Amino acid sequence: MKGYIQLLEYVENLPEDATSYISKAVASINKLQHLIDELLDASKIEAGKLKFDKDILNLTDLVNMCIENSNCMYQMPGIKVYGNAERLEQVLMNLINNAVKYSPENKEIIVGAKSDLNCAIVSVTDFGIGMSELDQRKIFERFYRVDGHESSTPGLGVGLYIASKIIQEHGGEISVKSKLHEGSVFSFSLPLANIEQGTRKY
Repeated sequence: MKGYIQLLEYVENLPEDATSYISKAVASINKLQHLIDELLDASKIEAGKLKFDKDILNLTDLVNMCIENSNCMYQMPGIKVYGNAERLEQVLMNLINNAVKYSPENKEIIVGAKSDLNCAIVSVTDFGIGMSELDQRKIFERFYRVDGHESSTPGLGVGLYIASKIIQEHGGEISVKSKLHEGSVFSFSLPLANIEQGTRKY
């Protein structure tokens, strides 16, 4: 269906309102596909079948790619980690999109990273609505959504659940610190790469 609708974008001399409707239809299909993909990932996790390759990758390049078109401030040292670039991009984009979604317009989003002797830590900070202590304890549960935002913001409540499982599969941890009406900081850790690691499937 998406392909047929996109073909209409190349039809010449379409009325302006028709072009607008086509763009909205494509955007709606993309959102629906994203929700379907999240449900499939959640099902794979529950069945223990979420598998992906891991290799040494440049975390700096991955973060820069994710925030290239986002209104974020960041400072990234060169950090090498061992993981799956596509899945880690999925995690980081989820955190950035959530930060934008739950922040007032024009509020900055800060993405940062640091490393110690054993791991890299990536954080996404927003200055939005924040959340209660109860929400912080439950936010990584499947289908959990913060009270009062179920109808005002789209989503199924599985994005952070999937993100937490992906980070766990990488041998890392994910967490949140938040205050109501002040904002939130989501962070995850990843093991640093070493020269003995190569591509393996988990």
